Amino acid sequence: MVLGVAILSGGGSWHGPGMVLSVLMLLGEVTFTVSGMGITARLGVVETCVLACTLAAVTGAVLGTAVGGPSAWPLPTWPLPTMTQVVALLVLGVLVTAVAFCGWYTCVSALGADRAGVLIGLMPLAGLVTSVLLGVQPLTALSTGGALLVGAGCAVGLRRT
Repeated sequence: MVLGVAILSGGGSWHGPGMVLSVLMLLGEVTFTVSGMGITARLGVVETCVLACTLAAVTGAVLGTAVGGPSAWPLPTWPLPTMTQVVALLVLGVLVTAVAFCGWYTCVSALGADRAGVLIGLMPLAGLVTSVLLGVQPLTALSTGGALLVGAGCAVGLRRT
């Protein structure tokens, strides 16, 4: 699967800050998933999602205010927000948080953290599909081969022995 991701991303390059941030992101994802397992088992998926969204909102508000000050809180134009602002609020507030949390914790609850974690490997594949559909990247034989390798890696990782 790692080889497939490397092919999909064009091989990439290795830089210190990027690697540090990647490792921190991985640790955050693992912590997020493992800490949610017990809560999901006790409370249920929807309740866990409400808790996760609340914690994310509070943490984001505190960090945003600490780092950005008042400029961290831009208000929509008044009396009517622009369509871009409405779409951004709906996508970020509904899809990226609530729907994503519910989908993830449902997956973790059904598959277990180990098998659900394998599905993170599909993110570069989703990026490729989105880029091709938006017309910003052509679908090449190399990217198709990388996608097939990622899919095969996920299939192997999800298999029960």
